[in-house]
Amino acid sequence: MTAFSGANVRLGFALAFKGPITIRRIELVGGSTGDKCVLPSADVGGCSANKVCPNGLCCSEYGWCGNTDTYCNSKCQSQCDLRPISGLRTCDSTPDPDPPSPAIPDPVSNPLDWVPSDQLKNGKFETDEFGSILDCGWSGMLALTYDDGPSPAFTPPILDALRDANVKATFFWLGSLVLKYGDVASRARNEGHHIASHSWSHPDLTKLSEADLANEVIWSEREIRNLVGLKPRFFRPPYISINQRVYNYLTNRGYRVILWSLDSKDWEDPTSPQDIINYYRDGAVSPSTRSYIAIQHDINPKSGNTENAAAVIRQVRANGFKPVPMYLCLNEYAYQGRIGFGRS
Repeated sequence: MTAFSGANVRLGFALAFKGPITIRRIELVGGSTGDKCVLPSADVGGCSANKVCPNGLCCSEYGWCGNTDTYCNSKCQSQCDLRPISGLRTCDSTPDPDPPSPAIPDPVSNPLDWVPSDQLKNGKFETDEFGSILDCGWSGMLALTYDDGPSPAFTPPILDALRDANVKATFFWLGSLVLKYGDVASRARNEGHHIASHSWSHPDLTKLSEADLANEVIWSEREIRNLVGLKPRFFRPPYISINQRVYNYLTNRGYRVILWSLDSKDWEDPTSPQDIINYYRDGAVSPSTRSYIAIQHDINPKSGNTENAAAVIRQVRANGFKPVPMYLCLNEYAYQGRIGFGRS
């Protein structure tokens, strides 16, 4: 049994436990003891209406403990019913004094209709040595992106989860598979998702001749243009293999080169579906000051599963982030052929 004694016990963070932890008792003002407050191990969901969080932390509608507006709102399930302490949060309590600013707009139902928002100005972007983009321009955003598809087996389950959660994502696809699996690609387009390029056949672009590099880029962009009506604006190089020559070629063709800042590691054999959730839980932190571009693969069964994809979305929201497509992450038009940029 672990007891915490003292006048004021304050917990001001979201919990991310590695293993089973139970808080047996908390002693509050003047040493008086409140009722037992039990937090089950994280592997059973974190909390519920009957399994409450430590004092001051709310159990979100998705079953995780925290003290931001994402956790403590009208939909939250419970908070620890101990003696109130000034400054601690309860369900539907006063919002945090410093919420992420500016407010993040919602994606549009058709990316072709997106116009860069006046709400998002002076974005701050982290880049690599060449200028490839690693995160979003505004805090609280997490761009959900999927590589290497489309796949008739694994893309549809992801689309189901995105539809049910009312979330839009960006798919960095191979032009050869867009051509091969047009029905799957058309469904993603029709459901309002953003399509970007990942080359034609997934080679290491840095090892190609100028002619082969051009073919990989141009063949893919033609298939995507046939799908959505405009040339893609965003490009992710296969294997994240980039050099100055490839970067210059892509940007000269009007592309934004996109890497990532949160790797789900779904491509690694030891990674389990729960590991993927844990990477989001532990890796996406500080929504008031940070943003992320996450990567998964819609050719992988661990990501291409409706339950797992839905769990990722719940975790992103529970961590205080808003899932967004890449065009909102950068506040730019989704495709080339439109003029105007949100980065400055």
